[in-house]
Amino acid sequence: MSPSSSNSHDLEPTVSDQSLSVARRLMRGQGRASMLAYRMDPAQSVQSMAHGVDAKGRFLVSWIGNACCPVPESAEVNPVRTGGQPEPVPVRLEILRQSPDPMTRIAAASLHLLGSLYVLSDDERIDLLAERALPTMVGDVAGMRGAHVGVLVSDRVLLHDCYGVTPLSFDALVGESADAAPVFPTMADDLEAFECVACLAEPTLRHVCDSVMCGLLRGRVHSTKAVVNPCPAVADKVFCVDVDQTGILFMRVLNGRATSVVADFSRNVHSLEGLDAEVSALVESSTLVDDYRV
Repeated sequence: MSPSSSNSHDLEPTVSDQSLSVARRLMRGQGRASMLAYRMDPAQSVQSMAHGVDAKGRFLVSWIGNACCPVPESAEVNPVRTGGQPEPVPVRLEILRQSPDPMTRIAAASLHLLGSLYVLSDDERIDLLAERALPTMVGDVAGMRGAHVGVLVSDRVLLHDCYGVTPLSFDALVGESADAAPVFPTMADDLEAFECVACLAEPTLRHVCDSVMCGLLRGRVHSTKAVVNPCPAVADKVFCVDVDQTGILFMRVLNGRATSVVADFSRNVHSLEGLDAEVSALVESSTLVDDYRV
């Protein structure tokens, strides 16, 4: 399947900047990916794999073992390759992004797609490794014994995040236009970006969240749901769920309810230094709001 360029124009204008940014980050290696060749043995899914986008704008995956990669008993019967071209395998791919906070497990977003997987030959895999043409994590797995590399194509993906379910053009996430869009935090910056927020004192995080919830700081309040039998460790707590170039996603637990809160930055950030400045500005603004209330 080749992505339709019209999908990008039809879908992108209705997508929040944050959702689009999160989806691009997930496609470029963040989160935990799993893959299932749903027309084959459903028990043969791939639960541990690497994924990412290469310099040519291709979405690549690598994994160990023969799941999602049927090996024919005879090359003359049911050949994997026909006419020199790889025979695509219909697959379902899911990428789950959880909060980096080691104290809890909170889903920040998930991405889902149905697509066609073109499994590369061993020679092609070795050539890509020699050329250092694979995304870092994909290359790390691809160099192991029993590894496979595949190119996955699709028409669209579904992103589940605090905004709900959003359809996105596959081409908008991995094509040339997507490659030109900056992605932050990258895989290398992810933990440092989280620590930039998580290191703040609990009262400071509460001030920021409460100021957004009261409409005194830029941001949005999303889903609220009851927390059944909350333990003291989570009562009246604020958790940093995700840090994006557009803002911070928090979960505020108060009075037995958990609320998703997004605090917006004044501008998109593309570096750890820029993130530190925007976080400091949020803290300062929330302090001024708190002083004004008093």
